[in-house]
This record gives sequence, C-alpha cells and structure tokens, in this order.
Amino acid sequence: MPAPGRNLLCYHYGMPSVAFYPRAVAQRLVPDDQGVIISIHDAGQLPADLHPDWKDVLRLSFHDIDVAEDGFELFDASMAQEVMDFATRHADKPCITVHCNMGVSRSAAIALFLSEWQNRDLYQQGRRCLNIPDSYNRTVHRVLTNTW
Repeated sequence: MPAPGRNLLCYHYGMPSVAFYPRAVAQRLVPDDQGVIISIHDAGQLPADLHPDWKDVLRLSFHDIDVAEDGFELFDASMAQEVMDFATRHADKPCITVHCNMGVSRSAAIALFLSEWQNRDLYQQGRRCLNIPDSYNRTVHRVLTNTW
C-alpha cells in the first residue's frame, strides 16, 4: 500500500472539477468515496502504486512524445476513446483526477481536455488553474479533440 497521504482531491465550491498531479503525489492521495483516477505511465514502466480506495482507475501506458518514434508508444485514438468513455461513465463525479510521471504534460493535456469537454474547473496539484498550462502535451490534446 502507498504511503499515507492527506486527501488532496479537488471538489471545490460545488463545481465539477478535474485535477492533475505528478505520480509521486498521486501515489499518496487518499480518495474520497467518489474518487476516480486516470493513471498514466510510460510503456515498459510499472504502473503507479495507488491507494486501494479509488472507485475506478483507468490505466494508460504511453510515452510523453509528440510524434511517432521507433520503440515508443504514442497516444492514439483508441486511448482517447478510453479516456472519453471513462469520463462519460463518471460525469456525475465531483472530481476526476489524472496523473502522469511529472504531472505537467500528459496529465495536463487530458485534464485540460476534460475541463473543456465536460465544463469542469481545472486544478493543478490542488490549486485552481486560471491559465492553460504551457507544458501540456499538444499531441494528446489534439488526438482527444479530434476523437470528440
């Protein structure tokens, strides 16, 4: 079981939200009774060791790249559909949490898309994002948008 953490989930002021985190923080999150998470890791890497109380976990394995390269897994339309199916299934949840290794590129792209698609407030590590994060993976975001 992961090291104990404090509940950092992101349901604020009655508004649906999506929050993104780095892996190290996500592994310490203790979800509330409605907590769902999208967990991203590099292909070939072990998945994150998440708290067992998450109600649902979507695990995705792809690299943080913008163009296809030999030996690397690129985010594709089938993964985008998995994200959209997961988010649709949990549209009633107050918060969808997303994490990747560093919490700034792949998870930011998925969180940004979900905030636009489902009209959710966007949070980065528990703080409201008033500006779009510059570091989000544009390929991931574009594939999601094109799949929508």
